[in-house]
Amino acid sequence: MKPQESAELVTMLAVMFDRPPMPEAKVRMYERLLLDLDFETAKAGINHLMATSKFLPSIAEIREEAVTTKVGPVRLGMEAWGDVVEAIRKHGVYPSLMPGAPKLEFADPIVAECVRVMGWRELCLSENDMADRSRFCDLYNGLAGRQRVNEVTGRQLPEKAGGLREDARLGHQTQANLSALAAGIGKGGA
Repeated sequence: MKPQESAELVTMLAVMFDRPPMPEAKVRMYERLLLDLDFETAKAGINHLMATSKFLPSIAEIREEAVTTKVGPVRLGMEAWGDVVEAIRKHGVYPSLMPGAPKLEFADPIVAECVRVMGWRELCLSENDMADRSRFCDLYNGLAGRQRVNEVTGRQLPEKAGGLREDARLGHQTQANLSALAAGIGKGGA
């Protein structure tokens, strides 16, 4: 966004949350830290925060609300596990060997990465669904949480509404980022 748009958003906040008044240094800091956001998305997020917050939202809250406005809430691991269960029922253990079978793809790239890490065949043939579900959910929630942190901090802001969840095919960069995140979670990082 442009500096004057950032100033407009901070003015909205200063008018709405006027007790205590924002010092000039804080106004400049808010303006600077909102510049990399899309104006309309940030404005929608701020409008939501003004309607739901009792106190001046922090920059982190504003950025998180802007990302949530743009890409929606973080999906839960149990919701994502449903995608895997459906794919297992639809494709079976060896999906590419069936004549005319559709290629195994997941709309959610984080699900695709979790399946890659855990192994499609292993998930299909496992006799311990509860443990697999638990491991999958832990991995998914960790990757989704890290992805959201990256989006909120501006390290990887989505370019369009729906963000990663809208892309049915993984790009090399997204795949590499998710693989690195999965490797970190596998080593106990969160």
